[in-house]
Amino acid sequence: MLSAPAKNRVVTIAGDDFSWHELALEEPNEASWAHPGAAAGPDGALHIAGATGQEIISIGADGTISRVRLSTTEAHGLAVDHRQSLWVVDNGHKPVPNGLSYQGEKVQGRVLRVGFDGVEQQSLAAPGRLPWHPCSVAVHDHGHGSGGQVWVADGYGQSLVHAFDRDGSHLWTTDGSDSGLAFSTPHGILVDDWGPEPRLLVADRGNRRIVALGMDGGVLGTLGSGVLTSPSGLALREGKLWVTELHGSLKVLDLQGELLDSLGADFTERSPGWPNALRDGATVAPPTPALQFSSPHGIAASTTGDVLVGEWRIGGRVVLLRPAGDS
Repeated sequence: MLSAPAKNRVVTIAGDDFSWHELALEEPNEASWAHPGAAAGPDGALHIAGATGQEIISIGADGTISRVRLSTTEAHGLAVDHRQSLWVVDNGHKPVPNGLSYQGEKVQGRVLRVGFDGVEQQSLAAPGRLPWHPCSVAVHDHGHGSGGQVWVADGYGQSLVHAFDRDGSHLWTTDGSDSGLAFSTPHGILVDDWGPEPRLLVADRGNRRIVALGMDGGVLGTLGSGVLTSPSGLALREGKLWVTELHGSLKVLDLQGELLDSLGADFTERSPGWPNALRDGATVAPPTPALQFSSPHGIAASTTGDVLVGEWRIGGRVVLLRPAGDS
């Protein structure tokens, strides 16, 4: 169960106060380099990949924590559908610290649908059987909307976005070039249905922007250019778009892409060993800043207003932001 936060651990973002909970989900000496995605379910639960990349940790609306083991190399992107199935993107590469660098074998990525018992129920094939290393997956209205389609961002592979029907048949692919630039590491992906028509939002990290696509893959426009530096994860909360910036901040935009607020600032120069630290010629877990992020990666917002953020770093770091009046 979650415990109450320490006193004076409250942050204000876009006019709302949140209590800051540091969740102790990993063993204290966990050496795996966490690379977590996160997702919210229709029941108020939040889900995040564990540091090993082979476990999903679920946090119920009542604070109960449960775990399920997976046969993945690196569980990365997550989404929950209306069947209470979990879509898991395995990018096929687990970084392993080795001195001042990191290594790790790369295998073919996978996109799986599993039950909360970890049993595989469905898989998606790479379009054209090309090598792919996808990093995120999205469904609409937890799988109810758009006929149960599934969208996948192959951000670590071919820098493409693909659409599949509910049975896994490939529908379309786009490289985003109709926006004026082809995608460069399309990372986080979600469906925004706050407007009159749903649209697909893609965190085009290498191009420092978000690209809005129609449900048919056509480019509708871009958001956040000139504001964002490293958009990685996306979440919608009360008509606002929350964006994790891998370079150190959490930003909140309106749905037109105007910046409303930022928690923290993005670095302009990487510190040695970032996102980790260097000690005696080895890469180790970094210091943990108070009430700030250093490498925020995955994000999800629950139906009850909680926001879960996971950082890309050795040992992992997971923060739950809960509306202050609810703590």
